[in-house]
Amino acid sequence: MSSTTPRRIGVLAQDSRYAEDADDLARRIGLVAVRAEDERLVHDFSFRVFVGTEICVYSGHGRNERRIAVDFSAPALQQRVQTGSKDLLIRACGLHKEHHQVRRVMDATAGFGNDAWVLAATGVEVIAVEQDPLVGALLRSALNRACSQGLAASERLRLYTGDAKELNAPAPIDVVYLDPMFSAGRRKAASSKSMSFLQDWLHDKYSEQDQQALFERACDVALARVVVKRSAKAEPLSSYPPTFQIKGKTHRFDVYQLGNGSV
Repeated sequence: MSSTTPRRIGVLAQDSRYAEDADDLARRIGLVAVRAEDERLVHDFSFRVFVGTEICVYSGHGRNERRIAVDFSAPALQQRVQTGSKDLLIRACGLHKEHHQVRRVMDATAGFGNDAWVLAATGVEVIAVEQDPLVGALLRSALNRACSQGLAASERLRLYTGDAKELNAPAPIDVVYLDPMFSAGRRKAASSKSMSFLQDWLHDKYSEQDQQALFERACDVALARVVVKRSAKAEPLSSYPPTFQIKGKTHRFDVYQLGNGSV
């Protein structure tokens, strides 16, 4: 979707019980709230945000319609959790070490929270920060469901919606993780419908300057290291060379060790 293409976006309550919640979400996001009795109007919107027992987003129409929701109990995510220390992000954050000293990680670009969840599943406390209010609402909905399901990682995941550069961390942060997905331009192919939605929804909201400023803030906040996810062929986010890199087939993690880099 081009950044010049107008987007019609509506928030719809699943039924009248959720009308107040839908109105509140619409105000926070700056969207149009559509009453349940006006459901016939929903197809006029490019993005339809449904508020009910969970929050989800529909985009497209007919055979091109896609439904987006965050689910921390999804089998694919649980399978990734089970890979443990083999996960490249876990290694980049130093969590694969048997006696690591990492207690708290900040995911400053949470997106749909998969990385934050994987980190929390290792036993560390994770502060996940998402700037976009709609994506933050999807995350909050998923985290509430995970708590009600008794999923252990939910007890260690704290979610904040807002600009990570302005967040005063509630406690010392050992590692700050960044995934600036738009810094090297729009990815040629989305790896999933969730990634495709994020690209459509967020692609015109974050500049290179924003991400540079976030990296600098991360270096001020982190006690031990800053980890930056990059596509395999992308230039480093910073003009400073990373201390080391952990490489996969399609992406890599640039690790910048700071004062207490031993963790």
